[in-house]
Amino acid sequence: MDHAEEVVPAVLGEEFTAALDRGHEADPKRSAEVDLTRWIRGAARAPRRGSR
Repeated sequence: MDHAEEVVPAVLGEEFTAALDRGHEADPKRSAEVDLTRWIRGAARAPRRGSR
């Protein structure tokens, strides 16, 4: 466990920490795998930093 993780339950409280845990556990269920081809296509469409 990272030193910052040890502080979270004490500082934020058990209910908030449990809500964060539930969200973290649900993330993989809502995710889709991105293969390299899709990643490259997405990066090609992304705006470049500093350009608007």
